[in-house]
Amino acid sequence: AVYIYYKSQGIFLRTKFFHNYAGVNGGAVLSTENSPKDPSLFKDCLLRHNKAFGTGGAIHATTGFTTVHVDTSVLDYNYAGDSGGAISGSNDAILVVDHSTIANNNASEHGGGIHAIGTSVTTHTTSVVDSVAGITGGGVSLTGDRSSGAFYSSIISRCNATWYGGGVVASNDVRQLTVEDGTFSHCHV
Repeated sequence: AVYIYYKSQGIFLRTKFFHNYAGVNGGAVLSTENSPKDPSLFKDCLLRHNKAFGTGGAIHATTGFTTVHVDTSVLDYNYAGDSGGAISGSNDAILVVDHSTIANNNASEHGGGIHAIGTSVTTHTTSVVDSVAGITGGGVSLTGDRSSGAFYSSIISRCNATWYGGGVVASNDVRQLTVEDGTFSHCHV
């Protein structure tokens, strides 16, 4: 639906993204090569039933510290044919999710809710629930030596993966995984 490219900023307030499809990445929104000082913002948004054949069923951020900030939004029932059922990031992207719900998302491979490869992920007071990954990280998947994850007052619940990390998986030299005042419940492998 939306492509944000090269030093551009998208601001979405009280916006709905329904039933969008991407043949590659970012079912509803693809953001690439944008500045961290001007992050794309999703505030009070609903992203539902979006699909990507590749990564990021609803949102995919990639390349050169592209920053996406999701605030007080709902991302549910999204699907990625590869990884990141709701949100994915790659190649030094930065993902920040505050006061949001990521629910009922599905990825064929990694990160039913969120997938990060070479990406920083931070959540505050966010729920990742009822999401499924076909391989690892039913809720969240972090991979690669440039990835890190920080989850503050966040809930990961009722997420499932086939191989590892029903709730969260950190693999392949992830720099750091921090959980503070978090809750993990009913996650399965």
